[in-house]
Amino acid sequence: MINRIIGGDVGKNSLVCWELSELPLDLRAHFRKNKRTKRNDELTFYLNSASVEKFVEFIDGSDCLALEPTGKNYSELWATIAQTHGVSVKWIGHPEVKYLRKSERLPDKNDQADALALATYAIKNWEKETAFIRFEPGAIAQINEIYLDIKGLKANNTATINRVRAKLASSFPEVAFLRYDPGVDGFSPLFAWVA
Repeated sequence: MINRIIGGDVGKNSLVCWELSELPLDLRAHFRKNKRTKRNDELTFYLNSASVEKFVEFIDGSDCLALEPTGKNYSELWATIAQTHGVSVKWIGHPEVKYLRKSERLPDKNDQADALALATYAIKNWEKETAFIRFEPGAIAQINEIYLDIKGLKANNTATINRVRAKLASSFPEVAFLRYDPGVDGFSPLFAWVA
């Protein structure tokens, strides 16, 4: 039996929530009737101590917090806060939320509509564990984090390498686009010499 589901749409420094305890008959009508003004939304929480305290009070007693893993580092922080206070987290894929929002004719680019769609999806699929994304703890999470770090470093290095090659092409064009294997010390002999 479901008592209370919180859908949470994660932003850069905020979390917009929508609470459901049962499925509305007409989701679009429910949204229009209950949408809140952005300016003073009591269910938008920010990453500061006072707002996080209010968030903790708000989620107390909830069955779960439904989140998308987009903006993973931001959503992970809210998930950790919820789990630390005894509220489980259900992860829902972006395509599922998008399809639900479109099929129910909820507005696009609207944080409250996304939060409502997340809560609705969680209620509709509550008994079906395969409907939710699972994040594996331990070694798999560490491998994923290392992969993302390497990917980010590689992207940064590519820009630097391209800039150095462009400068080298004007002063030493014969070697600017040659590829050299690193020596035993890990450096390319020619580029180590040039440096």
